[in-house]
Amino acid sequence: MTSTIVNLALFVVTADVDEFLNTNPNPVPSCAVPSSAVRQMLVAYVLTRIPGLYALTDDIEYLAIDPTLLYSSNERQQQISTLIRQGIRQIRQDGVSWMTTAERSLYSTHSCSIPSA
Repeated sequence: MTSTIVNLALFVVTADVDEFLNTNPNPVPSCAVPSSAVRQMLVAYVLTRIPGLYALTDDIEYLAIDPTLLYSSNERQQQISTLIRQGIRQIRQDGVSWMTTAERSLYSTHSCSIPSA
């Protein structure tokens, strides 16, 4: 059987980002950055700023360790929450700079203005 290396932090950060976006709908104007892109950008933003935690598993569907237990300290939870909020501010500030001109034009038909890259 082939083993797979899994970043356990990804499970925790993804769940926290999803919870944040569910409790704070439209944190970024949807015409500036599509919501699916906001989610991906936030997950990447947080993951690049916390230490990775990896496990080797034969079955990715069944992990012997619950990843949330490894990141359940109040300090770690606070750090992730803070990073999510910082990520939202960063996306609001220059969220479309990563988009191509064609992608920006798709969202320019909406009523809010989009900063130029």
